[in-house]
Amino acid sequence: MKRTMLTVIVCACLTVPAVADMTYYFGNITNSSGLADDMTLAKQLSVVVSPVADAPTQVSFTFFNSAATSSDVAEIYFEDGTLLGMVSIANAGTTFREGSEPKWLPAGENLDPAWRKSRNFSADVDVGQETDPLDAGTDSVEFIFDLLDGQEYDDVIAAIVAGLEPGPWVGDSSRLRMGLHVRSIGGTGESDSFSIVVPVPGAVLLGMLGLGAAGLGLRRIV
Repeated sequence: MKRTMLTVIVCACLTVPAVADMTYYFGNITNSSGLADDMTLAKQLSVVVSPVADAPTQVSFTFFNSAATSSDVAEIYFEDGTLLGMVSIANAGTTFREGSEPKWLPAGENLDPAWRKSRNFSADVDVGQETDPLDAGTDSVEFIFDLLDGQEYDDVIAAIVAGLEPGPWVGDSSRLRMGLHVRSIGGTGESDSFSIVVPVPGAVLLGMLGLGAAGLGLRRIV
């Protein structure tokens, strides 16, 4: 009886997908403004990564800026990883368009590993024109991407988790990172760069290590 029940529990864990709607935060690469550290600007920047309903080979990335410290997210970068191509941009109070200037994440070479320049997806708000950056807590911008063949939402989350760790690339789709170039910070007129660093506490652990926990529980009970 006990063995049968344990088998059901483990099988259930095997079929549970990665946690949906994962929220990640950003850490500063530079601090020209003097306000970009984790205690000030970095903590107000986030991206929510979500599966797309009825489209298992697409993933959504929605960016936010609570703007507690005044700032303009003007350029957004994706280090390709599992991504095949940008499908759409949905602006809510913003005017992002595909492509950016500068083309690569500023100061991305200071990351470990350095930001890859072999392939890059990006968007900006055409700085200097009548445009709307991501600069208010009520604003957001959502990007939907097609994924590489054989890749689904779980693979995207795994690539993001791998991208949080230092070390060399292992295959073209092994890591996925996002970066931001933020301008006009705190009225200083300075800009700084940020890279994805931290997920919501515990969420990735539950999503990625659920199977391991199940296996550990089985050994303890038996």
